[in-house]
Amino acid sequence: HGEHVQALHSVLGLQPTDPMAPEVSTRQRFLDALQSASLVMICVNTLFMGLASELGMQAALENEEFPVWADWVEWLFTILFAVELVTKMSVEQREFFRGPYWRWNMYDALLVLISVMGHIDKLINISF
Repeated sequence: HGEHVQALHSVLGLQPTDPMAPEVSTRQRFLDALQSASLVMICVNTLFMGLASELGMQAALENEEFPVWADWVEWLFTILFAVELVTKMSVEQREFFRGPYWRWNMYDALLVLISVMGHIDKLINISF
């Protein structure tokens, strides 16, 4: 019976009931919650990117401008991902750059930087 309860707690992400089990730190719980929120943002952003592609195609076919509200949503996602990145950097500190996931962290930072640069490019309208 105890094994089933522990398995259920593990699946649901609940704290273990065993008083001898190590306590999960507040920092780790925060990082886990941040990772979950990031996953939700990635999924919603992916859905929005599909919608934005459709809107862009319709606008191009009808010789119209891309909807302004969609640009604002793109900005919102960029800001949310930037805040997530800075928050993670401030919580993990050196671990962000030296920990086991440093490559993923650098990849995330690169994606945020590319997104910010894309928005800046749109603002100042650079073309080569």
